[in-house]
Amino acid sequence: MIIKKQVKILIQTMKGTRDLYPEDYLTVKKVLTIWEKVCNKYGFMQYDGPIVENTKLWEKKGEISEQMFIIKNRSEKSDEFTIRPEMTPTLARMIAQRPEIKKPIKLFSIPICMRYERPQKGRLREFYQLNVDSLFETENSNLESEILMLAIDILKESGLTQKDFSLRVSHRGFLNSFLEKYDQKSEILSLIDKFDKIGESNFTLSLKDLKLKDKEIEEILKLIKSDNIEDMKNIDNKSYLELKEIIENLPKEYKKYVEFDPKIIRGLGYYTGIIFEGFDKSKSLRAILGGGRYDNLVEAYGGQKVMGIGFGMGDVVFEELLKEKGLIENQYNIDYYMITMSNSKEEIDFSNIVALELRKKGKNVFVNYKSKGMSKEIKNSMNFNCKKMIIIGEEEVKKNFYTLKDLDNKSQEIIYL
Repeated sequence: MIIKKQVKILIQTMKGTRDLYPEDYLTVKKVLTIWEKVCNKYGFMQYDGPIVENTKLWEKKGEISEQMFIIKNRSEKSDEFTIRPEMTPTLARMIAQRPEIKKPIKLFSIPICMRYERPQKGRLREFYQLNVDSLFETENSNLESEILMLAIDILKESGLTQKDFSLRVSHRGFLNSFLEKYDQKSEILSLIDKFDKIGESNFTLSLKDLKLKDKEIEEILKLIKSDNIEDMKNIDNKSYLELKEIIENLPKEYKKYVEFDPKIIRGLGYYTGIIFEGFDKSKSLRAILGGGRYDNLVEAYGGQKVMGIGFGMGDVVFEELLKEKGLIENQYNIDYYMITMSNSKEEIDFSNIVALELRKKGKNVFVNYKSKGMSKEIKNSMNFNCKKMIIIGEEEVKKNFYTLKDLDNKSQEIIYL
């Protein structure tokens, strides 16, 4: 008789999602902690919303409609729902339905989002995303400058320096005004967005395919290759003055991170003023963050006229950058690693008492309830980056003390309860 070996088939995770084992979650936790810490420093308040929304909410934003995970409701008469691909439309809906909320209001959220796009380095289908927004009813360029400072401080808080990143800024008005005369405006904008990726030669050939004349191509190249905001004065003076004021508001130590780049193309459907992206200077990754000024989003969802500026930042690309720069440590930090010598009930009961007293003092204590000998446990303690071991034996139980062993200098002492 032939006995067939049964093989367990593991159910795999969905493409573009991830399992966060403890060592992986440490990386994510570092990023989430930085985000929350810096936003709190600026006085921004945290909010959240549903993980699924009516699909119509996202259709208003247009450009993300091809990246949505749509849920078919069991009720045939019901609308479709979508797992949130981002947070801005939810925020706009929330503000629209609560017009009594006093402005300006400064908000941030850190939801899990999902987008149906091709997974690649720095990009997954499921991710955490920081969303930071200032909403206001009266013009105040300082609120826009503050958003830039907050974005810069998040990158600095992680350990990144001026050598590692820059914040590239532009204004929606520049390209809109310059390209107004072209029937192929949308196609040209799309090509400008890809300029760094495809290079000047392919960019020029693509413009020729659009039937543009050599002089027109030369003018477009001159514009997008400029790194001086003063070159924009004659193209759209209003946009020039707005962007210049936002930059001039910045304290000196922040200005060094800001670069003017007219090639920045973001949110054609809703950004109306300043637009910006955070970039890795080594150019090994896509944009780290991106955002801009919007004037009509809340109104589009039935609310009053409310202006806003904000940005989004995914955790995956940020974590990749921090790993490349050696700024991530995937180690738990435990204050004390506790073992019992014989694993008797008396020793285990006493170890719980000792652990309780230490935890009351704010210490992190790992208790191994089934110790396998001193040498093995010293090695195990290293998995927790722990430098101090507590030993509980028969003598410790009888005399109400524990032995504290310093694993660095090989010393030990007796501590009475």
